[in-house]
Amino acid sequence: MKKIIGYTAVVFAFCSTAFAQVTKVGNDTLLDVAGWNIEWFGDLTNGPSDEALQFNNVKSVLKNTDIDIWGLAEVSNPTLFASLLTDLTVYDFVLSNFSQTQKTGLIWKKSKFDLVSSASVLTEYSYDFASRAPLEVALKSKDNIITDTLYFYVLHFKANTGSQTEKVTSYNRRKNAAGYLKTYLDANRKYKKVIVLGDWNDDLDESIVYENGAYLTSPFSNFLTDSARYFFTSLQLTKTGQQSTASYPNMIDHQMISAYMRDSFYVANSSRVMTQTAAQISNYRNNTSDHYPVLGRFNMKRYFKAEPPNTGVDEWNVFDDVLVYPNPASQYLMVDTKQFIKQLVLTDALGNRLITSYETHIDISGIANGLYFLTIVGDEGKAVKKVFIEH
Repeated sequence: MKKIIGYTAVVFAFCSTAFAQVTKVGNDTLLDVAGWNIEWFGDLTNGPSDEALQFNNVKSVLKNTDIDIWGLAEVSNPTLFASLLTDLTVYDFVLSNFSQTQKTGLIWKKSKFDLVSSASVLTEYSYDFASRAPLEVALKSKDNIITDTLYFYVLHFKANTGSQTEKVTSYNRRKNAAGYLKTYLDANRKYKKVIVLGDWNDDLDESIVYENGAYLTSPFSNFLTDSARYFFTSLQLTKTGQQSTASYPNMIDHQMISAYMRDSFYVANSSRVMTQTAAQISNYRNNTSDHYPVLGRFNMKRYFKAEPPNTGVDEWNVFDDVLVYPNPASQYLMVDTKQFIKQLVLTDALGNRLITSYETHIDISGIANGLYFLTIVGDEGKAVKKVFIEH
């Protein structure tokens, strides 16, 4: 404990120096979400050798970029990290509680979200997760028309180090961990707004591990092939040959979202690697991190991708606080409202009842293309919305 206290004092002695000239990235009308591995932050032995300079540079990036939510990896000194956040008063945070030194964490703007819950999940698979179980954080929005709950998962998969045999073993651990994560999300977060971000330590088009004359398939193929449920916003970065670290020519830091986030809220092609940090911070690789932040943007007030055609049939509402999305839809319809939903009924233009649901969603994957009507029965009355199905 003396070591931490003395070290913290040294860092704060440098805090009066000027910040690096990092510029704003956040968009005032969108939700900005970034993941960043801050390389052994606060560790006296590993990572950047000038600890005080790394402290100030990380602080500068978090403060000046003005991003709404950050998922962070390699927070190696929780006490020091908490002291950093005391100067960033717009943010609140949680850190993982596993024993491994390199913690994961999530920080968010207090003006936009309230914390619902946080926990380490899948701890029974600690070996395959390299003793860094996923950090699950549920946040409740403050400024949307309808209150949303978003589920964030911050990851730090097994690194690709050691001999060839060890690298193949690490690959298999990443692949196993991805399997456990998908099983968990499929079972527990179906029809939820999910964002998974962090240091995945491997790429998407193919693995960074080479064996028997070829690169192995991506250890995350289970997610990549399930496009009905999941989407990597960072896949476009892999396809265009970008890199998320300063030392290797691969994308190993990623964001993955549920199909419900993709279809109605993700701003298409907004994913980017924030390599400008290396230009704005002198000697970034050696005094800040060996990873670049990876950003994605979401429009959480855009509940409709397109308007259904005008048929001359009016919608009507007994209550106004109801939103139906995506629209057009191909696999599912989601309903958000402050009211308790008693029943959802999908009918065709002739009034024939096709589907009845007692959940907040309807699976319409088996319904033909066309115009339909969704009746939402709430505890204060009914609302009818036109929806368009387009496979």
